[in-house]
Amino acid sequence: MVMRSRTPWSTKLHPAFEAQVVRERRGRMLVPTPLLVAAELRRVPRGRLITPELLRIFLNILAGAAEEALAEGRRPVAPYWRVVDPTGRLSPKFPPGPARQAAHLRAEGHSVARDHRVRDAEASLVRR
Repeated sequence: MVMRSRTPWSTKLHPAFEAQVVRERRGRMLVPTPLLVAAELRRVPRGRLITPELLRIFLNILAGAAEEALAEGRRPVAPYWRVVDPTGRLSPKFPPGPARQAAHLRAEGHSVARDHRVRDAEASLVRR
């Protein structure tokens, strides 16, 4: 079940701004769009995982849009379920919730414990 949003998640994939490089005190930083983050997430192979430190922003939008697409019988914009924290714990904040994320991960061959943690997650993490 997808958490409801006043604005459809798929609409949030196309914000009114474009990706840009901004200056900050540590140097320059890319401020991406949700679709740029989705493109990076699609590079994570089936059966592998990634931590949110590498793809910080727009993950909730991608999760909501992916579940909307799946509910409509369409292909998801990105496999958001492959994002876990560094200890393998699933995100309680993704719109569909950790149980739905766990179901996707089990379908890809991962073992997920009752506490919503992927067993032996470190062995599956993508290193960048």
